Amino acid sequence: MNAQVSIGDFAVMTSLSRKALRHYHDIGILEPAHIDSHTGYRFYDTSQVDHAHIIRRFRSLGMSIPDIKALLSTDDAVTRTEIITTHLEQMEVQLQQTRDTVGALRELLSPVHHPAFVAVRNEPALLVWSISATLEVSEIDSWFAATLKKLLD
Repeated sequence: MNAQVSIGDFAVMTSLSRKALRHYHDIGILEPAHIDSHTGYRFYDTSQVDHAHIIRRFRSLGMSIPDIKALLSTDDAVTRTEIITTHLEQMEVQLQQTRDTVGALRELLSPVHHPAFVAVRNEPALLVWSISATLEVSEIDSWFAATLKKLLD
């Protein structure tokens, strides 16, 4: 049997805060090996250090607690791979959104180096057809269809 250590010592060993350890106990992903019935103090087995490091690592990679809980609760390698792959895909989507945002912000900050090219041309006069009307918004589609038919006939 491995040694049992207090929550404070376990926090130091795992780089997890006492608050995080209490939370992980409350939600059932890292339960203490023993809880003193008189004081309520939590004690962890040193064999739980690896488990705590896995939790800390996946949290640092942005994985949700429910996904970590699912990951730790299965022995099926395919299921674990699916959970990690799904998280990877979510991170890739977030990364692309961040890249798009960065690009848009850079565009806003970039001065316009080249003014738009404008050319003035003189064209001979043309005969054109024009149809105009004052419409309600709800009439636009039907008016456009009827007007286009008249112009093409």
